Amino acid sequence: ATCVVVLVFFFLMNGDHRDLHSFTTRRSSDLELFFPFIFSLLIIIFVLFTNFFLRALDRFLGKGLDILTILEYLVLNLAWIVSLSVPMAVLIATLMSFGRMSEDNEITAMRASGISTLTIIRPALIFGILVGTALVLFNNFIQPDMNFRARSEEHTSELQSQAYLVCRLLLEKKNTAPPTHPPPPPHTVHH
Repeated sequence: ATCVVVLVFFFLMNGDHRDLHSFTTRRSSDLELFFPFIFSLLIIIFVLFTNFFLRALDRFLGKGLDILTILEYLVLNLAWIVSLSVPMAVLIATLMSFGRMSEDNEITAMRASGISTLTIIRPALIFGILVGTALVLFNNFIQPDMNFRARSEEHTSELQSQAYLVCRLLLEKKNTAPPTHPPPPPHTVHH
């Protein structure tokens, strides 16, 4: 708060009110993009993860897998879900931010006060470039490793579940097999 007061005082003393508007615009646009981005990202991840979990549920039930293996498989599959969710979250955040600014006639007021269109959209461009760069790095370095580990975990869990089923079948067969008793002695006839 002290920093904002000092900046406002500095801009007012210099007499350049455009910089004050630009500073306020950048500050509010940054916040207006960030919170809708986080909110929509969490919702999209939840929806996609729920869909994935319900489709993969049959792989877990009745297979004898421990909970850590299941959790590791689910966490490893979050990589592709995040890769799909981030661009949609950026789109939703941008639409929400500029839609609200347009509804409140803030864009018209900024344009009427002499702020250029580039200055208005600059925070969204910077935000998009930062998120895009982070997503490219994530997709090139983290996601391939997580996908590989998820597929190998899936293969391992399939082998574990097959071994579990074979052991269970053998135990059931052993329990249901008729007991083996020694053959009765031959009947001898006594005269």
